[in-house]
Amino acid sequence: MAEDGGTYKISSEFLESFARDRINGQFVEEFRNDEHLLKLYGYGGMKGAGTYDTLRAGNPDVKEIGAAKALEDRFTKFATDMVGILDGLKEGMLVLSDKVLNVNHITQQGEQDAKDIALQSMMDDLKEPLAMFSGSGGKSNTTTESTSDNLTQNKDS
Repeated sequence: MAEDGGTYKISSEFLESFARDRINGQFVEEFRNDEHLLKLYGYGGMKGAGTYDTLRAGNPDVKEIGAAKALEDRFTKFATDMVGILDGLKEGMLVLSDKVLNVNHITQQGEQDAKDIALQSMMDDLKEPLAMFSGSGGKSNTTTESTSDNLTQNKDS
């Protein structure tokens, strides 16, 4: 991606690298390995996700402390909700990656189609003038191959 007078030009390579390396690689890898996210996943109910899986407020042997139990319950709900939000974010980013790759493919295919159309149009425009030089009396050839053959014959003459 290069800046040219305030205009950003995004290359096909940048799009592909962004989707594959930044989203599918770096972003997703950070979700798997980030210490803080692993703790949050653990608090949110994913056993073995982190070093902790429960918030302990106060002495766990004393069951009568209502405020501590309420804090634990609310924190567990918060962590579970955050895990859901983060999983949604991760899935959204993976969808974004797929869509960026798809757009990149479509634009590359569009460029190739435009080149093919331009080439075919040029060959169609050249058929009749080339046919006049090939001795066919001004009749145009119907295929690109015959035009190419005519070019080869005229070149050899």
